[in-house]
This record gives sequence, C-alpha cells and structure tokens, in this order.
Amino acid sequence: MEYEESLEETAKRELYEETGLKAKDLKFIDILSGKNEHYKYPNGDEIFGVTAVYTTSNISDTLSINDNESLNIKFFTLDNLPSNLMEKARYIIQKHLL
Repeated sequence: MEYEESLEETAKRELYEETGLKAKDLKFIDILSGKNEHYKYPNGDEIFGVTAVYTTSNISDTLSINDNESLNIKFFTLDNLPSNLMEKARYIIQKHLL
C-alpha cells in the first residue's frame, strides 16, 4: 500500500501496474494473514504479509506488462490453469472460484 491508499485503491493500482488492466469495480472476497503469509526475502529479511483478495467482472484496457516484475502474462480459464501456478494463487482460486 502507498501512503493514505485504501485497500481497494491498492488493488486497482497493482492490477494496472502488473497487467495494464483497469478494474471498474471490485468485490471483496477474503483477507489472508498469519503464518501462511510468511515470506523470507533473499537478503534474509522476513515479513508476515496481509493479502486482500478481490474479484472483478468489469475490466478495461489491454493486457500488457507495465513493470519490471513480470516476464509474461496471460489469461487462463479456470479449467485450464498452468501447472506452475504460485501456491498462494492456487489456494485462492480453489477456495473462492472453484
């Protein structure tokens, strides 16, 4: 989150920064926190993050890489997810979308 930014504003900004897509509306689904949100950075720093999960059915613009974090981005149907999906993404999809 940026200073004074709401969760919804953060989600919309991150969506655009990472995919080039703009969400018209967001529906709050879940918040993830606790031991499953532990992450250790390569430099040894450790955090316990908080993830807010949203869905949207109203997006605009074109899928594109807008940052230095992504190498490739694609849409997938729920019945054809890639095998190398991040575990957190797989958990969210299985819990809330399947």
